[in-house]
Amino acid sequence: MTIQHKNIFLIISLLIFIISCSSNNDHNRYNTIAEGGKVTALITDPVETLDPAKIIFLTDWYSSLLVFEGLVGYGDNLENVTPLIAERWEFSEGNTKIKFFIRKHIYFQDDACFKNGKGREVTAEDVLYSFKRIANPAIQCPNLYLFLGKIEGLEEYKNGNASTIKGIRIINDYTIEFTLTKPFVSFIKTLAVPAAYIIPKEAVDYYGDNFYKHPVGTGAFRLSLWEPTKKLVFTKNNSYWGKAGKERKPPYLDEVEFKICKNISSQYAELINSENGIIRVSKNRFQRLFKNKNFAKNFNTVSIGKGLGIRFWGFSMDNNSAFAKNKNLRRVIALSYNRNFLTEDSLNFNVLPENFMPDVFFPEGIKFKPVYNPELAKKIISSYMNKKLKLNIGTNIISPDVISLRDGLIQIGIEPEINMMKSGYYNYIINERPDIFRVSMIPTYPDPQEYYSLCYSKSGRDINLMQFNNVQYDSLYDELLVEREKRDEIINKLEEIIRTELPVINVSHENVNYFVFPVSIKGVRQNYIFPDFRFIYIDKHHEKGS
Repeated sequence: MTIQHKNIFLIISLLIFIISCSSNNDHNRYNTIAEGGKVTALITDPVETLDPAKIIFLTDWYSSLLVFEGLVGYGDNLENVTPLIAERWEFSEGNTKIKFFIRKHIYFQDDACFKNGKGREVTAEDVLYSFKRIANPAIQCPNLYLFLGKIEGLEEYKNGNASTIKGIRIINDYTIEFTLTKPFVSFIKTLAVPAAYIIPKEAVDYYGDNFYKHPVGTGAFRLSLWEPTKKLVFTKNNSYWGKAGKERKPPYLDEVEFKICKNISSQYAELINSENGIIRVSKNRFQRLFKNKNFAKNFNTVSIGKGLGIRFWGFSMDNNSAFAKNKNLRRVIALSYNRNFLTEDSLNFNVLPENFMPDVFFPEGIKFKPVYNPELAKKIISSYMNKKLKLNIGTNIISPDVISLRDGLIQIGIEPEINMMKSGYYNYIINERPDIFRVSMIPTYPDPQEYYSLCYSKSGRDINLMQFNNVQYDSLYDELLVEREKRDEIINKLEEIIRTELPVINVSHENVNYFVFPVSIKGVRQNYIFPDFRFIYIDKHHEKGS
């Protein structure tokens, strides 16, 4: 099972998927876009919450995109953000001040929390309220760390030493200004994460603890039915503000259903049997499916992009073990780790890692493939053979990468002790501090900062699970947050420290993912790692098999 730190550690079985615009997407021909109909997104994990301040699971994020919007959203590539509630923004004072201009006539969805059940217009006050809420200690927002230390006065408000957030100033109903402590390079990107969705105070007050299952936002769809472990149904928001052109307004679908399947096999059965289903598949499963000519005739895909996820072994650098104290012993384990389990037939985390961060962000030409050399490992370990060494291994699954670690240790004379924690694994890592533990990570927002925050000493125990503390690394990471011109140089230096000090051992990186859907589904656009259901429509003249 995959976990993510509260910025990005994440218990999931759902692998990440990247989507790009498909060849059937032609939004200049508005008259050809049919309205109405239903699309069913087939998922394996249940949705746990639709409260933006509490979202950490991918399925929660996936479904929340239908209901909520932030000032900005992710665009069709990893570097772009697009205007949503804010129609534009301006930087000033060395990029430490950002003024957002809110669109007029954006309304929250109709809901019982409002007077006469009619949604009201969004104003700058809602933006300030949304950030006050995620800074409220009672909420325990897992993604608050993305903004602490960046928005001026946020920490003071969080600690109860201020009645408002100094760095968020309302200028008028449609203008709000953020003041940053430094000119952070990727701050705008962080405003697209779920925690930064804009919500109305009325809904939180009205539903209280049940707000998580009664979401109210400005999105293109509104939740109309939620049967836990079975499905969620979202219906068209007829007052949605977005425009795709002069003649039509999205969304075009009447309904989107998120149907929970027991496993991947049942997903495929549902896809075949349902009229308009859509699923995520790995590269290997995609290749198998499209070997069938009949399947290829009736279904299309969108992708294609390198995966963003990484998997690694982390050392508890603070547990006073021989491995925490001695980087040569950590090197021994790295040298004995055989990645022969990474094959085309393995699961989607099957790309040989050349750096800690995936190649999708990495400067071209800088690659350091891991070295497998058990004989060298034996020579190094021989100086410690007067003392029997044991390695306590933490994992939540006995997988090929775990078996490879175990077998490599035995080969060089280290005794492995595997502790498998099927539940409570995340807390087990933080509290019990095994010598080494298995982690998978997917970034909350697409930027190198997310990966390198894992080894930053100021990130906190729930992010820097290794509790790695290196003064030079921290200084470089601080530069990465604000430096625009020398980012590649900084990244190379951060990677060098990780390779030298070995707080982690790379296991694998994520491969390409695809979305598969019937040929009748048109208009799929990319929204970070999700499809944008606002622009999807059904071509009723192009059914399967026709």
